[in-house]
Amino acid sequence: MSNKVYVGNLPYSFTNEDLKNLFAAYGPVRHAEVIIDRMTNRSRGFGFVELETSEALQQVIQSLHDTELQGRRLTVNEARERAPGGARPGSGFGGPRPGGGFGAPRAGGSGGPRPAGAGPGPRPGGGFGGPRGPAAGGGGSGGPARGAPPRGGRPKREESDRWSDGGGRRRRNDEDFGDE
Repeated sequence: MSNKVYVGNLPYSFTNEDLKNLFAAYGPVRHAEVIIDRMTNRSRGFGFVELETSEALQQVIQSLHDTELQGRRLTVNEARERAPGGARPGSGFGGPRPGGGFGAPRAGGSGGPRPAGAGPGPRPGGGFGGPRGPAAGGGGSGGPARGAPPRGGRPKREESDRWSDGGGRRRRNDEDFGDE
């Protein structure tokens, strides 16, 4: 078993050397590391410390957990091993997703009507821009099939301008046609 502790809520100004010095009072430190953000090259506010003995590990947890350091309450716990493959589910940018890109068939897609009695699970059709509407088997963005009237059942009216009344019909009045 590893004698590694997780140290959370560290001050952002903390360096590896500061972390090592903080834990050195409780026993020999094998390794101390403050985790750095790859994009900003700044501390992420947590780190890991590996100690020589399990007694030192227990003493550190009891002594430093929930203590204040530079205005921040430290969290000190026994470190857990990472799940195989590195990334944990739901942790942001983790790994490939099933299916293709736009319009590719995919499992669990969004949109499109579902057959009666269909529960959760893969939907037929594709992603954005894929087959749409009930005639095409669902999928897509869930909108009506191409050429179908918009929801609500009535066709879209044209916008009014000086030559129409909004329904596509020309106005008929004396100003438009002069004397008849």
